[in-house]
Amino acid sequence: MRPLPARFVAILLILLAAALAACGPVAMPDGDPGQLLVGSAPSPSPESAASPEAAAPDAATPAPAESDPGELPGLAVPTPASIEPRALTALGDPDAPVTIVEYSDYHCPFCQRHHQQTLPQLIENYIDTGRVYYVFKDFPIASLHPLAYRLHEAALCIGNEAGGDTYWTAHDRFFEESQFGAQAGSLEQLDSNLIAALSEKYPGLAGCLESGEYSDEVNAGIAEGMQLGVNGTPSFFVNGFPVTGAQPYDVFEFVIGLAEEGGLESAFREAAQQQAAAIATATAQGRHPRGYPPGRVARQRRPGPAVVLLKISTTSAVLLGAFSGKPSPRCTDTSTPGQELLVFQE
Repeated sequence: MRPLPARFVAILLILLAAALAACGPVAMPDGDPGQLLVGSAPSPSPESAASPEAAAPDAATPAPAESDPGELPGLAVPTPASIEPRALTALGDPDAPVTIVEYSDYHCPFCQRHHQQTLPQLIENYIDTGRVYYVFKDFPIASLHPLAYRLHEAALCIGNEAGGDTYWTAHDRFFEESQFGAQAGSLEQLDSNLIAALSEKYPGLAGCLESGEYSDEVNAGIAEGMQLGVNGTPSFFVNGFPVTGAQPYDVFEFVIGLAEEGGLESAFREAAQQQAAAIATATAQGRHPRGYPPGRVARQRRPGPAVVLLKISTTSAVLLGAFSGKPSPRCTDTSTPGQELLVFQE
């Protein structure tokens, strides 16, 4: 397997933290969406994630992440999840060596960013060339985007009425056109916009939406994603291994390359070993890392969980330290232009 550049080891470390420690999104100062690390939302509860009209049915049980009995404490590597594909909402060759499953929300700005910036390159370089089979799954988060579920239902209505190509046409329009955005303000207005824009071409849409024909299918996607540990959107599984957040194209390029070589598990294992070593160091030290300004970290009377600080530029990743204690949200103010100071807790 190819050696892992420091930047990608750091990325895999972060993905491990998100996947195994159930970390929520990590935001940089001022909550800039372009700097969110792992998606747009915390994990929804079954009640809040489901659409108002339907309860989530049972979904396929995934293979859970398992602890590794290695020498380092806390070492864990995700077990590849088994996810049922959905042909209607898929692109590419189902026999391709790499399968990417995306859990997404039409009103999530980070999902929109993935759609606009990364997916076109994946289609051109991997999906259309037979190297990747790409499956879109529904994960609208009602607590943040209460109208999004309607677009997921509408896309399924259109796709089932007129075929898979029309599903993806609707998918693209829902991400791109403001008339379908959250600014519609109410379900009635969104339905009106959908019917005005699409019912002439898809005459069954109005009745399909009124009957809630595909609400159970949308909720099944939510239930499946939650069982797989999805805690924000967009979330991806590359040959069953989690890649969380609107990552740039070069991250997908590297991860797909590892998947084609059969090296994803080894890569996650290497990252897990580094994570476990950092946590072990933190546990042993129980104090601030040497040389790190004490004023940047909030003091606590009781030891907190292990914290790892990574400073990442476009070419390198530097482990600043690992220690016990709760980081101040303002510790990220020390980052310099072109770099990010990333914090995650185990």
